[in-house]
This record gives sequence, C-alpha cells and structure tokens, in this order.
Amino acid sequence: DIVLNPMGGNVGIGTASPAEMLDVSSDSSSPALLIKAKSQTGSTSPTAELILSPGSLSSNDSACKVIGYRIGDYASAGDRSSGLKFQTTHANAAVTAMTIDNSGNVGIGTTSPQSYHSGADDLVVYASGSSGITIATGDTTSSVALKFADGTDTNSENAGYIDYAHSDDSMRFGTSTAERLRIASSGNVGIGLPNPKSVLNVDGTISHS
Repeated sequence: DIVLNPMGGNVGIGTASPAEMLDVSSDSSSPALLIKAKSQTGSTSPTAELILSPGSLSSNDSACKVIGYRIGDYASAGDRSSGLKFQTTHANAAVTAMTIDNSGNVGIGTTSPQSYHSGADDLVVYASGSSGITIATGDTTSSVALKFADGTDTNSENAGYIDYAHSDDSMRFGTSTAERLRIASSGNVGIGLPNPKSVLNVDGTISHS
C-alpha cells in the first residue's frame, strides 16, 4: 500500500504512518529497494545511483552518491560484472572517495585498485601527494596492531604481527605467534630480548658468511 498526503508531507509504502519523507516498511525479513538500468545490455556506461545532497549544489552530478557501475557490457551472463563507487563533494566538485570493484578489491582515492600488484590490491590507498594510514587509540595503555593470519584459531589468527604498545612506546615484531624483535622507546633494538639496554642487544649467537 502507498499512503499519500494530498496536502504534502511524508510518503509511506507499507505503512499508514510514515515517520520520514519516504518510509518503506515490510514484514519481509529482508526488504529491499531496486534501482535498475533496463534495456542497456550493450553498454558499459549505465549506472544506478542513490544521490544524497545535504544542500544546494550547482549540479546533482557533484552531490554525494552511492553508485553501482558496470564493468562488463551485460550482453551475456559472463560479461555481467559490476562494482560500487562512493562519491563525496569537495568545493562543489565530485570526488570518488572509495571504489569496490567486482573482485571485492577496495580503492580509497583510486577507482582502479586492480591496477596495482595482484598480490596486494585487496586494499589500495592512493593520493596525488603524501598519503598514509593511521591506527589510533584513545587509551595510552593500549596497543594497536597489524596482524597476519592464516586461520581463525588462537595461533593462526596471530601468526605474524606488528604491534605498537602505547604503555611503553615500543614497537614489536612477531612471527609464528612469538615476538622476535622489539624497538624500545629509546630506539634500542632487541632481538630475542624485551628490554634492550644498548643500541643492539641480541639474545643468541650471531653468525655471518
């Protein structure tokens, strides 16, 4: 059912008392909205877009959007691939902030994460100048970490890691679930030692060839 107020106001689909300008309600466990570009099987240009504009712009083209885009031309089932783009607005111009391609690769600042090394294109962060990723915590006694896992059990989820401990400002490097190297806040490096007392402390035998 569709409820329209002849005096203007909220529109309800599946509800007689819409709470917002458009209120869609369903008893289904997985309700959905469909936006489809029909009868465009021979082209790669069609998109399906959700436009979100928090104010007036010179054009809706520069508004915030969620865009479904084609990668294949949809002429046959094997060609039907698509991705998602998330568009923001900067200085009245459109900016493609994030792209998810048909393989699930994510590009931040780039629309073609698949163009980078095939062994490291799951997440690509790009900027025309300096760029970086920050992992932050609001607790000065906590640690932040980058984990390298090959499973979800206790050992596999922590097979390798880079860990920064804010409690003592040390950086720790681990393999096979164990810490192997630590850089203390002083800059001292310990291999096999958690509290290096000199520039380089090694617990064990050093060999060379």
